[in-house]
Amino acid sequence: MTTTIPINIRAVQVQPNKTVKVISIPFGQDELIRVRAVALNPTDWKHGLSDWGTPGSILGSDCAGDVLQVGSAVKHLKVGECVAGFM
Repeated sequence: MTTTIPINIRAVQVQPNKTVKVISIPFGQDELIRVRAVALNPTDWKHGLSDWGTPGSILGSDCAGDVLQVGSAVKHLKVGECVAGFM
């Protein structure tokens, strides 16, 4: 599997006026997967549209996708594998 790692990714950010906005942020060096699916949970909309959220924070905690790269210490994943994650 050959792929180009993006420079920027899209994310949902909490805004000061109790709304959310899709923004573009730099793709960090620690990201390992290309997200193919996300889950929306009560915590996402409660943090995004109520007093729970901190303006500027990024929403989302569940995802699934394909491994793009692995670090030298990672032995249990291979590029191209399908994975799911929760943070």
